[in-house]
Amino acid sequence: MPKLLSILFILFAFLTFGCGQEEAKSAAGDDDEAYTSAPKLKRSNAAEEDESPPDDETDDESEEDDSADDEPGDDDSNTDDDSDGDTAADTADDSLSQQASKLADDICDCKDIACAKALIPQGVALEKKAADGSEADRDAVAAAKKRAKGCVRVLRDAPAPPEVPADPPTADPPAAADTNGQDCNGDNAIKCFNQAMKHQLGTGVEKNLGTAISLYSGACDGGESRGCMMAAGLHMQGGKGLDKDKKKAGQFYAKACALGQKTACATAKMLGATTDSVDESPKVADEAPVAAKPPVQSAGPAYFGLAGRGLVKLDKGGVFDVVVGGLDSVTDIELAADGVVWMLANYSKLYRVANGKSKKIGSYKEPGSLSKITLQSDGTLWATSYKGLWQFDGSDWKMTPKEELGEGVKSFKDITTDGKNRVWVSSYGGLFVRDNGKWTTVDISGLHKNKIYIEELQAHADGTVLTGSNAGVIRLGAGAPALMPTPGITKFDRRSLKYLASSKNNTVHAATFSGVLYQLNADGTTQAKRSAKDNDFKGSRIQTMASDTQGRSWLATDHGLVVMGSDGNKTQYAPGTVGALAGEIKVIRVVGDGPSLPAVGPVRTGAVTGKVLRGGEPVSGIPIEICGAPSMILMKGESPCSNAPYTASVSTDESGNFRFNDVPAGGTFRFAVKGGDKWSLSSFSSNCCSKLKPGKSFDIGSLTLKEK
Repeated sequence: MPKLLSILFILFAFLTFGCGQEEAKSAAGDDDEAYTSAPKLKRSNAAEEDESPPDDETDDESEEDDSADDEPGDDDSNTDDDSDGDTAADTADDSLSQQASKLADDICDCKDIACAKALIPQGVALEKKAADGSEADRDAVAAAKKRAKGCVRVLRDAPAPPEVPADPPTADPPAAADTNGQDCNGDNAIKCFNQAMKHQLGTGVEKNLGTAISLYSGACDGGESRGCMMAAGLHMQGGKGLDKDKKKAGQFYAKACALGQKTACATAKMLGATTDSVDESPKVADEAPVAAKPPVQSAGPAYFGLAGRGLVKLDKGGVFDVVVGGLDSVTDIELAADGVVWMLANYSKLYRVANGKSKKIGSYKEPGSLSKITLQSDGTLWATSYKGLWQFDGSDWKMTPKEELGEGVKSFKDITTDGKNRVWVSSYGGLFVRDNGKWTTVDISGLHKNKIYIEELQAHADGTVLTGSNAGVIRLGAGAPALMPTPGITKFDRRSLKYLASSKNNTVHAATFSGVLYQLNADGTTQAKRSAKDNDFKGSRIQTMASDTQGRSWLATDHGLVVMGSDGNKTQYAPGTVGALAGEIKVIRVVGDGPSLPAVGPVRTGAVTGKVLRGGEPVSGIPIEICGAPSMILMKGESPCSNAPYTASVSTDESGNFRFNDVPAGGTFRFAVKGGDKWSLSSFSSNCCSKLKPGKSFDIGSLTLKEK
């Protein structure tokens, strides 16, 4: 029986690392659907190379990101359920097949199962890269994996080595709270996991199972399910200074199960453990209750949620700071009156951020994946999910199935609250409001002769709720739904006002995706049209927006952050000018009058390299352009990037390689490739160059043209 349990642990660990990771789903740009010839961007063997002395490395995060302490899976851009960071085998000089072969060699050189098990996450990272690579790469990685699995079986079936004289064993390993002085909560959990691996294997530090189990336990308490799995395995196997303890192993398997590792559930049950038997960390309610939305105030900070970066704050004194880094994407933010930030990140998980520390709230069962959040004045948090609507009071979750709102409700689009503490929800099957505990349907069909499609919901300073639609801007919550007056706005723009933000004197800032900004006044007049085409700011698209109570609009564009005053004066932080704003801004929230604005710094640059292929073969002499938002609506003599604020063009060499120099570091860019008479666009639109560091190069892999 003990041998069976040990074998099961190894199999569960391997399956967990190989199959239990969540995959990011990247959406193509809005204009990708029209172009079937758009090539795929293949990120094979991405690498950074120094091109400047260390003294030039002054980027906000570069020293931490380039830390020599990085271990397999220890990458600032990956937390919680994803760990496809740098691996020991991932070098600029090795092909993917060579990396896989070297990793298999390393696994087969291991003298014990713990060593082999620790290298498995590297194999997962290589498999992910191979999935987007060539067929030869996938075959090479599959062959290396098969060889490595054979070596793992040999280690698994080998007789146990004789016990080495050890220090007197202790029946109770260090408590999970004793994490060697490290904070393992929230996004620090992955760091504790990697440090634990070092201490388990003796990599660069003294081998110490006591320290390893402590750090694994801390990572587990911080929400890192792999920490639970490794802690469980060590308790099952025992070792120097650590007795076998199946009861504790079962508890850790149960916690891994609760964190979404389904492969651990059966083992926990077999060991007689349930999620109820796990020593849970204190509930959020014990730390602080959920606070209501903040009241309008004077100067306050601005918060930005970025893809591949995390949560960034511009404090009221005008200093940018990465509050929580290493998050895959922050898609929604709500600000509470007590300064706590609630956000959705890392594949729609809920986080609570207080005093610069983040904590993941809930589990994969309750509430699971969420899409939008809002706060009521009493502090209740509401969230939408594919199942229904969730309420959270700081300790308990309650779910309202979507069927209770109406039979036609398939999925939810947005959620917000109004000045009367009512909850408003939009879905692809209707619009609903919750008042005095009862949900009712809101009929807006009479506002337009055709079916109405609404955009995001926006709480207005006058207590109502606004939403853009194909009929215009709709005002809700003040009697019957009504269209806001929009004199002077063209019919096309009126139906395209996608982003709304409430500002001073009950004005509404309204913007279109195509880069046009209006101000709708409370007296029914319209003023202050601003647009990129009129050179009021640089860029061709607005991706999200917010406003402050002194009348400024905060715009996330395809050419960085723009802060536009009501007088038309602007401050634009173009790509490469703010190290903290690396990547695409997904959401902006501003408190009160907002912060002071720092001076715009110089544009810091690096190089971007890659290769163009067709049918697996390199293509020479192919024109290629880079810019923020390539267009396929071209006038005679224009190219997709002709009118972009930043653009560069090169041609591939005889080996199909290309290189762009002086690319703004941390920008989000796409590529246009002319493989014949027509241009094609890359669909890789969210993270091409956000990881490019000043003075370094970043290889994007290959762009594959459609075969003729």
